[in-house]
Amino acid sequence: MPLNGKERGLISINGGGACILLETSADKGTGIVKHYRIEKVAKPGGAVLKRKDILATSDKEAMQRAEQSADCPVCDVLRNGEVIGSVA
Repeated sequence: MPLNGKERGLISINGGGACILLETSADKGTGIVKHYRIEKVAKPGGAVLKRKDILATSDKEAMQRAEQSADCPVCDVLRNGEVIGSVA
């Protein structure tokens, strides 16, 4: 599937989680991105006020993106329905 004119993507559902394999160019190689959900909450583990889905290559990248989000003064970050971290 063309993405930005030169990339191809393959969606794979594996064990309840979604992964996308992106084949970029020869110099960049391939990478797998995973589906994460950022939930804006009143307090860590508290009631969900807003949800946002993102794709990231690692838990660390997902946490960084949540920390940088203006929408996220207090958020939980989930992968496959499990909280991997919180931003407070």
